Amino acid sequence: MKAEGRDLSIQKLRLAVGLAGLVLFALGYLAVAHFRSEPPPGPGVGVDEPADPLGTVAGSDPGEEDPDPDRERSWRGKVSMGTGAAVTDVAAVLAAADEALEQGRLIQPEGDNALSRYLDILEAEPDNEAATEGVHAIVVTLMKRLRGHLDRREIDAAAQLFPLLNSLIPEDPDLIAAGHRLERLEHAGELYALALKDLEHGRLIRPKNRNALSRLKRAAGLDPDNAVFANQLLELERRLVDDALAA
Repeated sequence: MKAEGRDLSIQKLRLAVGLAGLVLFALGYLAVAHFRSEPPPGPGVGVDEPADPLGTVAGSDPGEEDPDPDRERSWRGKVSMGTGAAVTDVAAVLAAADEALEQGRLIQPEGDNALSRYLDILEAEPDNEAATEGVHAIVVTLMKRLRGHLDRREIDAAAQLFPLLNSLIPEDPDLIAAGHRLERLEHAGELYALALKDLEHGRLIRPKNRNALSRLKRAAGLDPDNAVFANQLLELERRLVDDALAA
């Protein structure tokens, strides 16, 4: 009985070692395929291209190039909110501005909002404390909105709000940081969109840097808290391991 138990334990150990070796082989295969700078040379004339167990084919579509992360972004501009109207009765305009602020008409509708009126007053009286405080209150609220858009990854809404704040507080450290974050989120979203195209066309790990795995990793690096990116990357890595084991 002891001999039979010992033989059974040896068989289990051999099986475990064999499975471990198979997994290591698969991971090694993935690593070599991913970091290889060039795909294998194409087939000769009249010869079918070999099937690729990882979902790509030698000499396949190279895919789209990455968008330039350092390009000039349109939302980095500035906008003017003042109406340009001459203020003859500061008290009346200030009362209208305060009323608009209380009613939540901070920047809309155009020409009939708190910010426009406060700015018109400051154009006439640059040292007007009430108007200055009103603009400051609006800036604080808009910065909260901007951070909320970024936290929810509402890229378009953040890009629409940024130019206004950039015209009011261009040197503010919090706004500068928000601008850098918006750039990262925007670039991450662009990489993710390209990664989805790569998945659709079977560019899983090749060509170099223009493939789903590379772009998903970079997107996740730019936005590490994005659960969508993380889940998509995990799903792809599992698929690659399964394909390598099948190969």
